[in-house]
Amino acid sequence: MRTQSRLKPLLALRERRVTQAMQFVEACNREVREKESARDGARATWTQAGDAWRKQQQASVDQVANHLHQDVSSNGLTVAAARCDWWRARVAEYLVALDTAQAALVNAEVVAARARKDYLRAHTRYEALVTLAANRQSEERRRYERVDSVELGE
Repeated sequence: MRTQSRLKPLLALRERRVTQAMQFVEACNREVREKESARDGARATWTQAGDAWRKQQQASVDQVANHLHQDVSSNGLTVAAARCDWWRARVAEYLVALDTAQAALVNAEVVAARARKDYLRAHTRYEALVTLAANRQSEERRRYERVDSVELGE
């Protein structure tokens, strides 16, 4: 039983480390989900801006095509070109935001992977210590049983 009492504080320490590692894994996983959500939002915004840009371009093409045999005002073409430029700039901005969100997600995934690895290492050490304690306890129990059987004359 001396071994058991010596291993008890070590078991408690290892168990606490496993618990802390699991809490960190859970926090990292929450962070990854948040980053995924931010990335998905940035992707949706970028896609919507791209769609709006293409619609504006098509509207400009349609305007010119519909008035092909009529006078097309240079002012109308200038305004249409300015709208297309504005949307193109928005698409570029949103693409930068999407790239930033993707990079943040990749970093969060790397941290989460390390956290899972650390948890597995801590859990493995804890399980090994539990096994050692159980083996020692069964050895001591067998030793006491042998001593009892020798004393009883069996």
